[in-house]
Amino acid sequence: MYVKVPVYVNKVPQNRTATAVATVWLRRLGGGQAGRYALPHQKPDSIRGVMWLDDPNNFKLSGPTSHAAMPVHHQQWEPRLVLDTLAGGKPVKAVLESLRRKAWDTRIRPFSFLFWLPAKAGDCFKVMAA
Repeated sequence: MYVKVPVYVNKVPQNRTATAVATVWLRRLGGGQAGRYALPHQKPDSIRGVMWLDDPNNFKLSGPTSHAAMPVHHQQWEPRLVLDTLAGGKPVKAVLESLRRKAWDTRIRPFSFLFWLPAKAGDCFKVMAA
């Protein structure tokens, strides 16, 4: 998936955007799949995901974590994702999980999010950038 992200130079926002490649991993939780002894947060039917960004135009990010860094910090941009199901209806918005503690460099942590699924959502989904 491709997304537009703001361009920052030395932590100063520029008045332009860049296209980044977003790699998304999804895992379905709950809805009877958690087993007999499910914890409370495992019972609701949901999809948990993480997103990693790569900038195809700039593979020369500088700094000690540049080999494993995303092109933007979590404080600079947040993805707006929606999930569409075969059940129809309104697309489900992603709930982003905030960083619980200040990380040394947030660019080396993927974006983490959760979709709460509606009843009878089915097994086929489509994730889109809103």
